[in-house]
Amino acid sequence: TVQVAAFLATLQVSGLLRGPALIVCPTTLMRQWLRELHEWWPALRVLVLHSSTGARNVRRVLDTVFSTGHVLVTSYGHLARHQASLVDRCRWAAVFLDEGHRIRNPATGITQLC
Repeated sequence: TVQVAAFLATLQVSGLLRGPALIVCPTTLMRQWLRELHEWWPALRVLVLHSSTGARNVRRVLDTVFSTGHVLVTSYGHLARHQASLVDRCRWAAVFLDEGHRIRNPATGITQLC
């Protein structure tokens, strides 16, 4: 988490972060990612997209992330459910997949999506 925060901070400061970054992790780690990114690089705007977010709010969160070019933290399940709005709609500047063992089987849908 700290390495990703440092990497994103470096990209942002150098002007090389030319779009939003996506962090995909298990639901149980989403708050940890948010907390750590705020602690290690507070200048970075971080938004969380979770299944409890209503459809209208999903659109608002995505519009904000796409327009500001900062970071979106979401879960593997949410990524699978909202593939069209998360994957097909935007060209991500960076994508980080936490807990990579979740995508080790090349035959699963989430691995192919990632």
